[in-house]
Amino acid sequence: MNIFENESGILGSASVDNLKRSFKEFLRQATEIRIRLGEQGYLLDKYLSYLFEATNGILAYEAASEGFETESTLNSLCAEILRGDAKSNDHPFYEQVKSFIDTHPLKYQESFTKLSLYDVMLSCSYLESVYEQYYTDLVADIRAFLDIVDLNSLYNKICEALGGEKEMEHLNLLFCKRILIVKAMDIFLQGMTNQLLYSLTYRDRETSKQVFQLLLDEAFYNN
Repeated sequence: MNIFENESGILGSASVDNLKRSFKEFLRQATEIRIRLGEQGYLLDKYLSYLFEATNGILAYEAASEGFETESTLNSLCAEILRGDAKSNDHPFYEQVKSFIDTHPLKYQESFTKLSLYDVMLSCSYLESVYEQYYTDLVADIRAFLDIVDLNSLYNKICEALGGEKEMEHLNLLFCKRILIVKAMDIFLQGMTNQLLYSLTYRDRETSKQVFQLLLDEAFYNN
């Protein structure tokens, strides 16, 4: 089955039926749990408040922009080194980029082709160096909205009062379906990937091939 047989394979579905259904189910489940908790209903209120505020504390467009700009930094490092400009030599990844470029000369004449190729070839190593740091930064940011210890304590108290976890597990699942649709780390990674795609699709004027074709032709990752 070709998952890209139509535009929805890339864009996603235009239907909101599942979202509407999930939201109604989420509200219904939360209401039922709150009623069952009785005087302890405030525990659920606090629990949900944590989740809402923490989810909204990391805005999707900011995570995407951060990813895009982070990948752009790699492109800039490659460009500086190819020009012989060392103004960013204090960047943690600078020496690794320079060493790679120095030991992997490319035969292409066009400077933007070489820049795009190096950007793609170094992208995986660069991702490893920045991905964990971004997660660490997000954790620091989200702690302004969320006390994870208190959140877990609330969850355990609610489950104890309900006599099991099943209802809260279902509530969490519904929350993810409608509220936490895409996690911040995934958005950040997509932002990085969008910038990477500019390099992959750049067309070399000498060969009239796009960079991804040059990579496949030369089998760089098999060397």
